[in-house]
Amino acid sequence: MINESQGQAMLKRAAPTVAIADPKVWRWYADLMHDRRLVCAHDGIRWVVEVDGRRLGEERAFEAAVHRAYAMTRALMALDRARAA
Repeated sequence: MINESQGQAMLKRAAPTVAIADPKVWRWYADLMHDRRLVCAHDGIRWVVEVDGRRLGEERAFEAAVHRAYAMTRALMALDRARAA
């Protein structure tokens, strides 16, 4: 595992290029980080993104892991709505 300062440096390098690509994903990311519901960790091989304790994204590239977690979150919300109907 990497330490917190290394992780922060990686996030700072990754975020600016992706923030322009899809503002909805990065608004989602920022809101969940602010609420402390999203955790990003690098295990030396890949980025792992957890939302509310659920591992929803695992990819080698940080932005790909965040996008996967975003897509999984939306899919799970859609399933919950379908079950409730």
